[in-house]
Amino acid sequence: MKIVRYVLAAVLAAFALLQLNDPDPVVWVVAYGLVALCIAAPPHWAAGPGLNWLTAGVLLTLALLSLPGFIGYLTSGDLGSIGGEMSNERPKLE
Repeated sequence: MKIVRYVLAAVLAAFALLQLNDPDPVVWVVAYGLVALCIAAPPHWAAGPGLNWLTAGVLLTLALLSLPGFIGYLTSGDLGSIGGEMSNERPKLE
C-alpha cells in the first residue's frame, strides 16, 4: 500500500508542476501539492489530521471562490464554449 500511496503522491506532485504554466499557478500548485502531501503522509503521522483539515479548508475555499464563475458559466447559455479556444473575447477559457 505504501508504494501505491507514493506513486499517487508523485503523480499529483507532477500535476502540480505542470500547473506552473497556468495563468494562476500558485492556486493550483498549492491545491495539488497539499493533496500530494496528504497522500504521501504516513497514516499514523501526528500532524496528519491537521494537514488533512488544512487541505480540506483550502480546497473548500477555492471551490467557494470559483462558485460565482461556475454559476455564471451555467447561466450564460453558452455551455458549448467550454471546448473552445482561449481568445481576447473569452480569456477565461483555458
